[in-house]
Amino acid sequence: KPQPPYPDEAKRQRAQGVVVVKVLVSESGGVLAACAENGPALLRRPSELAAYGARFTETTVGGKPVKVTGVITYRFVLR
Repeated sequence: KPQPPYPDEAKRQRAQGVVVVKVLVSESGGVLAACAENGPALLRRPSELAAYGARFTETTVGGKPVKVTGVITYRFVLR
């Protein structure tokens, strides 16, 4: 999964934590929709944008590819 950049403003404000992004995955494994469910506000949008770059193995039901939902968890830690 692609890692989101740590926004400069978030670094200045010492924002850190976990962002959970709910994703809708297409039949071919690409992300169709991404929505941050929780986490620091300054880190949500970068997490959503990174989630769009994720690729998954297609899921099949009865031999046919189907859309699925899932979550991607990003952890932001300042060092």
